[in-house]
Amino acid sequence: MRLKLIGGRFPHHATHSGYHRIAEFLGVECHASSDAALPAADLLDFIYADACYRETRFRLPAGSKLVGTFHQPPSILARLGFIPALVKSLDAVMVVGSAQRGYFEQRGARRIETVKHGIDCSFFHPGPPSMTQRHRVLTVGHWLRDMELYFRVVRQAARWKLPLAFHLVSRGAALPCALPANCIVHSDLDDLKLREQYRRAACLFLPLVDVTACNALLEAIACGTPYLASDVGSVRDYVDESAGVLLANGKEGAWIDALMALTRLTVWRRERSAAARALALRLNWPAVAAAIKPVYADIAATGSLQIKRI
Repeated sequence: MRLKLIGGRFPHHATHSGYHRIAEFLGVECHASSDAALPAADLLDFIYADACYRETRFRLPAGSKLVGTFHQPPSILARLGFIPALVKSLDAVMVVGSAQRGYFEQRGARRIETVKHGIDCSFFHPGPPSMTQRHRVLTVGHWLRDMELYFRVVRQAARWKLPLAFHLVSRGAALPCALPANCIVHSDLDDLKLREQYRRAACLFLPLVDVTACNALLEAIACGTPYLASDVGSVRDYVDESAGVLLANGKEGAWIDALMALTRLTVWRRERSAAARALALRLNWPAVAAAIKPVYADIAATGSLQIKRI
């Protein structure tokens, strides 16, 4: 089977992050989505279909099966205009979060596969325990982050004079004119400095408005960093309460209680750190690539037969 992937790294991704990394572990080429003439192949996967797949943009090679891998939640897909005709032009749709499946079912997708987003566990891995700093709270990214909730929690922690130290790694987050004194913003970090942030943090704090797969969450668990995250979207496809806390409650007090528990460096926190790394190892890129290979082969051989998940 000749498989080609269409799409590439986004600038906001760390060098070791992003779904395009799967090409390395599948041993296939990844072609730029800006190329109007697509390479001949038995199967073409637009690996960031939300951003790059529009049927009329490309000269499609005859006989190729077409797959689109989608990363955005339904709330964003609806804005992008993926109408039924566009969805049906694909032989198969791949989604990285179970919450996306209903959107494509409603638009007549010919076949749906739920697959996992991977993480490079050889680069993102725990540092020595001495690196972890008590009460250090890390938040990474801005896309679909609930920054209103984030700053409510930060300000409440400051009012209560709690020892929590908030570190925000982001280039695009909407920031207040005056940052609270207990919050430091980092930007333009290279991969080594980003990994150091995960290792130094006692906890990842991830307030979300929606989510499918989240690179920051995957990077954190690979580094053994427990998490406090919003219980929304497809977050439970990737993590559970074994390695952190998932909250649906929007009140600041509940979030602060969880942050205090996760940042005290107790045995309870160390157990969740080990569990976080164990969750990440299941999502290591070689394991994800091995799981998706037979799915690609089946689509190439049989096409649009059924709705399945792996």
